[in-house]
Amino acid sequence: MPSIVEEAKKKYERIARIRQFKRFQRVMGRLIASKLLYSNEAFKLTYSKIPLRDFLWAGEIEPRIFEVLPALILKRPSLVEGLENCPTSLRQLLDAIRKGNPTEDFHGIPPKNYLRWITHVGHKGLQPTLTKSFRLRPEDLKRLALLKQHGYSEAAAVREGLSLLCATLDTPSGT
Repeated sequence: MPSIVEEAKKKYERIARIRQFKRFQRVMGRLIASKLLYSNEAFKLTYSKIPLRDFLWAGEIEPRIFEVLPALILKRPSLVEGLENCPTSLRQLLDAIRKGNPTEDFHGIPPKNYLRWITHVGHKGLQPTLTKSFRLRPEDLKRLALLKQHGYSEAAAVREGLSLLCATLDTPSGT
C-alpha cells in the first residue's frame, strides 16, 4: 500500500507533466501576456484567441484560471474562442454576475474570489454595467427619443436623470 507521501509525489509529477502540455502553456501564456496572471515559470507569451474548452481544461490544473475566467469572458470576450459553446452552468453564472447577484461557486471558487477580478480585467477599476428592465409609458419613450436627438443614449439619459434627482434629494432646500 503506497504511503501518503508517495501518492502526493505521483500527483505532483502528473501535474508537472500536464503543465508542460502545449495546451496548458498557451492558456497561461495568454493570461500572462494580458497581465492577468503571473508565474515564476517561463511561459511563451501568446496573443491569439484561446478556445474556452482549453481555459476550462487548464483551470483544473491551475485554479487561478477559474478565478479570472468569468471576468475575462464578461469584459474581454475577444480573447476567448468558442463562447457560443459556453456550458450552461457558466452561462448562468455570467448572467448572475450581470444582474449583480452571483451566489454560486465556480469550480470550487467562491464568488468573492472571482468577483474581485471584474475590476481588474478590461477597463480597470470599473464594474460592468448591470441589466435592469423597466416598463415605460409612451410619453417617457418620447422623452428618451427627444434626448437621443440631442446626443444622449437612453442609458445616459436615465443615468443623468437619476443623478439630478439624487442631487435634489441631497440638498437641504431641495433645489
